[in-house]
Amino acid sequence: MTDNPLQSTGLATARGLIKTCLENHATCSRRGKPTTLPKRVLDLLSGDDSKSMRLHESEYIQDERRYENGEYIALSHVWGLAKGIPKTTLATLQSHKKSIPWSTLPRAYQEAVFLTRALGFRWLFIDSLCLIQDDVQEKLEDSLKMDEIFGNAFLTIAATS
Repeated sequence: MTDNPLQSTGLATARGLIKTCLENHATCSRRGKPTTLPKRVLDLLSGDDSKSMRLHESEYIQDERRYENGEYIALSHVWGLAKGIPKTTLATLQSHKKSIPWSTLPRAYQEAVFLTRALGFRWLFIDSLCLIQDDVQEKLEDSLKMDEIFGNAFLTIAATS
């Protein structure tokens, strides 16, 4: 791929735009502080390997009625026909909390992981992996929070093609 957005010039541009926003925009400058993590996020710094990751269940702070704080990036993408998209289910939840195999991730997910790490973030939200897809009640509750999940993200990556 010759036009790789993860090349150093693309990353330098992205970092410069983020720096400009944080320094010059009143709304953005408030965003540079940790916010509440979603119930589950991908922990990209969980292992020694650059391709290792696991599903992290955020600690719930009962007296504050919120999950732990942290800055995270969210991936917005089209599921399409949803064939081959890795999902967290009741059956895969425990194994995903230990590790999510890199080889199971589509290219858009892999690039989102690389970009998140390159920008210096630990946490990444991808709905198919962070929401339990076959728990109807939880999925309904979580789907009602999508505006909050994407609204609290430091940055949203849009996979448009």
